[in-house]
Amino acid sequence: LQLFAKLHSVAEGWKEIIALGIPSSLSFLGVSVVTAVIISALQFLAGDAYATTVAAYGIITRVFTFVYRPLLGFSLAAQSIVGNNIGAKMYVRSNRALKVALVVALIYCMVMQAILVIAAEPIGALFTQNSMVIGEVGRILPIFTLMFIMFGQNLILAGYFQACGDAPRAAIFGIGKTYLFTIPLILILPQLLGEPGIWFASPISEAAMIGVAFIVLALNAR
Repeated sequence: LQLFAKLHSVAEGWKEIIALGIPSSLSFLGVSVVTAVIISALQFLAGDAYATTVAAYGIITRVFTFVYRPLLGFSLAAQSIVGNNIGAKMYVRSNRALKVALVVALIYCMVMQAILVIAAEPIGALFTQNSMVIGEVGRILPIFTLMFIMFGQNLILAGYFQACGDAPRAAIFGIGKTYLFTIPLILILPQLLGEPGIWFASPISEAAMIGVAFIVLALNAR
């Protein structure tokens, strides 16, 4: 009986842990899936410019990694603060922490979007001297970052609901954009807009998540 009790103690809580961990895992997996879908789409749509466009996209993904890492660190810090306060039943402080996190993420994303749009070609020139690749970075990056200002909001909200132990809402913000909007739009929009439709999928997905966020937060407030 003691052995059974110990085994039960070790196994206890894993269902909740897995449920809360899956959205984060699928979120990182989604990055690879989106990249694979974009490269596959470019093979059919880019034509002779395929190599140049893929090279430009490679630069853009590296730039986004650089921009994303500080935001991820900030999100994890905010998640820790929120989780500790919720655990202590200090809900006023956890709500205040969420508001501060959302505002700071908004300001950070606003500044980064301005830099990425205004300095798209100079940023491309940091990675290559090929004028055609630099031109492609200058063409794609402003479209790709059209709604980047809202990117941090989804990340903060995903971490917030994960800290609350709310797996369904954490999943909505953690993987909803990638699997419900971005991947389908990458496949659909090129049928209407051609190759530029691939790049418009990202900002349209961010815009769609704004609507989802309002609905989820309104229901959560009730």
